[in-house]
Amino acid sequence: MITWMKLGFAIALTLAATFAAARIMWRPLFAVLELVCQSAVATRFWSIFTTVMLVCGPLFLVCFAAGQARGPAEFIRQAVYLCSLGLIGAFIMGVAVIRSVRQHVEPTPLPTPAAQLAE
Repeated sequence: MITWMKLGFAIALTLAATFAAARIMWRPLFAVLELVCQSAVATRFWSIFTTVMLVCGPLFLVCFAAGQARGPAEFIRQAVYLCSLGLIGAFIMGVAVIRSVRQHVEPTPLPTPAAQLAE
């Protein structure tokens, strides 16, 4: 049976890990979404939505399954394991999005100095 103190510790641990991952991924995520959305409003919405899902996914896993541990050490191990599993899943989805974006977005050629002089 899970106590409120264990649940609070698991939630705090999960939030710390997921907010750290969200902070690290914010700029690359925003850059990819700028390429995909091509609108400031849509980019802002999807970046916030993705960050919320990045935090809520592992939090749901920890709250759902961490109560099955028998002792405090096993509880902490299971909470960290489930949080990491959620973050790895989010990372895999991010890699899939980046690969699909790179396939569909054509790179814009950089202007050459000779072309700039001709203008």
